[in-house]
Amino acid sequence: MRKKFSTLIIALFLITAGIGYAQSEPGSFNLSFNYSYTTSSKIFLRPNSPDPFERGSHENIDGIYGYYSELRYFIGEGIIAGLSIESLKRTDNNFAMNLGGYKIKMTDGYQIYPVELSVYYHLPFSTSDFNFFMGGGVGAYFGNYIREFYNVSIDSELEKFAFGIHVAVGMDYQITESLGLRGQMRFRDPELKFNNTYKENIAILPDKNLLLPVRNFDTAVNLDGIIFMIGVTFTIN
Repeated sequence: MRKKFSTLIIALFLITAGIGYAQSEPGSFNLSFNYSYTTSSKIFLRPNSPDPFERGSHENIDGIYGYYSELRYFIGEGIIAGLSIESLKRTDNNFAMNLGGYKIKMTDGYQIYPVELSVYYHLPFSTSDFNFFMGGGVGAYFGNYIREFYNVSIDSELEKFAFGIHVAVGMDYQITESLGLRGQMRFRDPELKFNNTYKENIAILPDKNLLLPVRNFDTAVNLDGIIFMIGVTFTIN
């Protein structure tokens, strides 16, 4: 996945390097509110294990919905700078662990907030109504891991600062001079590692109580899916 992602980044910037860009009014701002859908992600339950098989084992969590907002500034010569924030939350109740001889079903997942800085280019075949763009940038990723079963929940924090790169392609359709619709597709591949601590040390089951063997555990989340977005835009000249 990372090799394909790197190849895509190089290809997009080689394409944009040799073309002219549609003109945008310098000094304009554009604010968008979007609904996002990420196709897939991976959860690693033992990312720090010395066993390479355990370390690489993962569970797939697909179909992540989120909310995305971005402020863009038209620099000029078809170049646009953008700053965005997104909220993603996904849980799944198909996880399980063995506790005192009992198979315990758990709800595992994550809440992640990507903050991304991007540079876009208007493509030369754009018109006054249809603006096509592509670009990319860097992102910082924040959030926490989620685990719940019976009375048990966790405290979670990032093990270290999570950083990544992304690329994007999309189109704006201008309904009026200030109001538009946006559709875009983004590609990224960040990995976040979490240090987690159980808030309780005893799980209270309907028929008995079970002592948790450990209080601390590590997990990792890889957002490796394609992101599809649709939203509305507001331009301020």
